[in-house]
Amino acid sequence: MAKAAAKSGHRKPTAEAAARLADVAILTSDNPRSEDPLRILAEMLDGVLAVSPHQRAHVIIEPDRAAAIDLAVAGLLALYDKDHDLRFRYHMVEGYSYDRGMINPGFDHPGYTFFFKDRIPSGPTVAEMILVKAECLARTGQRADAMAAVNQLRARRMEPGAWVNLTAASDDDAIAKVLQERRREMPFTQRWFDIRRYNNNNYPNDDVELSREFYPFTISSVQSDQPVQTYTLPKNSRRFAAPVPRTEMISSNGVITQNTY
Repeated sequence: MAKAAAKSGHRKPTAEAAARLADVAILTSDNPRSEDPLRILAEMLDGVLAVSPHQRAHVIIEPDRAAAIDLAVAGLLALYDKDHDLRFRYHMVEGYSYDRGMINPGFDHPGYTFFFKDRIPSGPTVAEMILVKAECLARTGQRADAMAAVNQLRARRMEPGAWVNLTAASDDDAIAKVLQERRREMPFTQRWFDIRRYNNNNYPNDDVELSREFYPFTISSVQSDQPVQTYTLPKNSRRFAAPVPRTEMISSNGVITQNTY
């Protein structure tokens, strides 16, 4: 999550770095004092727009800091059994900042430390394959087998006890519990891709719609003198498709064309 710096000159480069390095970047403001929070975010968006579209993270703008933290972390944290889930105990660190030398003092909200700075798995994990299996079983009505697969993973992720094994009262409940376990196991690396596929299947209970308010903007500037408007990313929107890199279109000699939106 990119938080607006106190000094105006730091906002654009901070947001540009977030947009260039992250998969999903959430822009918000911390303590705007007498400044308009949306104008602060407009400065940050200028930094985002400096990154070419095919290199840019998916960017979410949330002016309310508490809501942004909930979007990034707090809503996720509610899914964990904080007393028994080892993923919460060892991966979620209170008061953690991504780099102490860069942000001092650290952010006062929990940070996810599983990957540290750059230790992201280069391929599928065993845990992910177990969750794929569980989701396939749940979506085909085999809820008992789906729960057995999920519980196989949970036995390695929880302290031993009655809280380890999940049960499902219905097929819908089985799907919901598998998807929640997937979120706990892979809270950030797969979320954007999961939202895309949830919104492009024939099952309505897993749909996710994103909606935010911000100024109008063009490819190069934020129109902060215009009224704020609501932006919504609905199910099946073409905007879920990332732009095709310009180099790929050139290399194809015109065979590959840009996505339309």
